[in-house]
Amino acid sequence: MKTVAVIGASRNRDKFGNKALRAFEHRGYRVIPINPTEPDVEGHHAYKSVLDVPDDIDVATVYV
Repeated sequence: MKTVAVIGASRNRDKFGNKALRAFEHRGYRVIPINPTEPDVEGHHAYKSVLDVPDDIDVATVYV
C-alpha cells in the first residue's frame, strides 16, 4: 500500500486538501495529513511537517 502525504490537508470538507485526502483514502492509499495548525484531519493524526513523519512517504501532494 502506498503512503500519500497530503500537504495542506484541511478539516474543512469543502477544501481540496480535504477532498484529496478522502479520495486517496477511498482508493486504498494510506494517507498522512500535513497541517501545521490542526491536530487531526478526518480521523488521521496530522503532522506539522513532512519532516515529522516517522514513516516513509511514497508520494506527496500539495494543496494551498
